[in-house]
Amino acid sequence: MRDLLVYCLSPHFSMIDYCKSSSCACPRTGPLRGMRSEFALSLLMGVFCAGCGLLREKKPSQTDPVLAQAAQKPMTSEGASSVISEMGENWLYGPGLGQTALNVGAMVVFPPYALYVVGNSVLSMSGYEPLYVSDLLPEGERAEVNTMYDEVTTAPGRVSAALAGKEFRSKEVAAERMKAIVAEGAASPTYRKPSGG
Repeated sequence: MRDLLVYCLSPHFSMIDYCKSSSCACPRTGPLRGMRSEFALSLLMGVFCAGCGLLREKKPSQTDPVLAQAAQKPMTSEGASSVISEMGENWLYGPGLGQTALNVGAMVVFPPYALYVVGNSVLSMSGYEPLYVSDLLPEGERAEVNTMYDEVTTAPGRVSAALAGKEFRSKEVAAERMKAIVAEGAASPTYRKPSGG
């Protein structure tokens, strides 16, 4: 049975070849036909059903307050340009570059990982917390894994900041810089008041 499972999951699976190469006496329309797709569908349904119980809605405190504040205020094109520039620099000189490189590398090595990344993006945009594999670990081990992940993902940002002669921007530093940019935009004389009340 193990050989059948390995053979069915191979990229060049053909039930006809399997029947010819083994002692299987099943005809082309036998009970094993379509077993690969049924196996994949049942596996996929099992993952979806298990994932439904893990979904948690985002708490209002998990929404980035600086970006929420910026989104509620109308901005001039200069203000929007400075916010976008700051976000880009926070990504380049912070952990964002390493997280992107790790995700792209994982998708190249293991293409189904793209489904995980897209699924987490959809969950996040839908108001749910993203699902992480580390959430299944006990609290102490989860903290160790997250610390190791942070060390790996901050390395490219530290290198790019050092090469550019800039300061590395941790999540806390990036949040403070964004808060200052948004506050500066609200205090600027070109800030437009919302019309109509």
